[in-house]
Amino acid sequence: MPSPDPAPPVDHALERRVLARYAEELAGLPVEEAAAWLLRRLAAVEAMQVTARAGTRPREWADPGPAAVLVLEPIEPVPEAPLPTEVAVSCDDALAQEGFHDAETAEGGRSFRWIGPEPRATVFLPKVALPAEVRLHVHAAFCPEVLGDISVSIDEGPWEAALQEEGGARVLVARPRPGERPPAGATRLDIDAVRTASPLSRGAADARLLGLALWRIEARSLG
Repeated sequence: MPSPDPAPPVDHALERRVLARYAEELAGLPVEEAAAWLLRRLAAVEAMQVTARAGTRPREWADPGPAAVLVLEPIEPVPEAPLPTEVAVSCDDALAQEGFHDAETAEGGRSFRWIGPEPRATVFLPKVALPAEVRLHVHAAFCPEVLGDISVSIDEGPWEAALQEEGGARVLVARPRPGERPPAGATRLDIDAVRTASPLSRGAADARLLGLALWRIEARSLG
């Protein structure tokens, strides 16, 4: 059985005024009538509490006395603001992520992050209207031979291949079908970079496992 809600603080001055009113109402009544009056008043108070918890508000009291009948009016829900149709994040220190190495800065001053040490990583984008097209702006690929096999998933939906966009810039584009995760404060984007490898294997001193380096991620609504 669930425990009752904690009682709110009591306004003792208000409590004394209510008791004084009760004394006036009950003065001179026989015991049976006084008990019936108290039961009706208790039922009215409890009905108001249930009403408040159910999300309705009083509209009209037919009788202001203890036998009052409460007519209820449903509370209109506050409409939610429409979600943005386009969001973009830079892969810098502020990126909300899991599975990336620390942010680095390229010669031109642009920030980027390597996926690693595991080949799968997650980015938490601002909420965006779904379904959406995902665009991964690639800074570098340590294993360029797997660029055609990279895939993404939105809100734990099915994986979708991220294909390289034609043109000069390296941008991987996908239109994954969103999953059915409960609404949250962010859009979850999972990225599978297939595999990682270490620069040590190529004679460098960097022992990290690196996959794909990204400098910008975008999501554009398809709606």
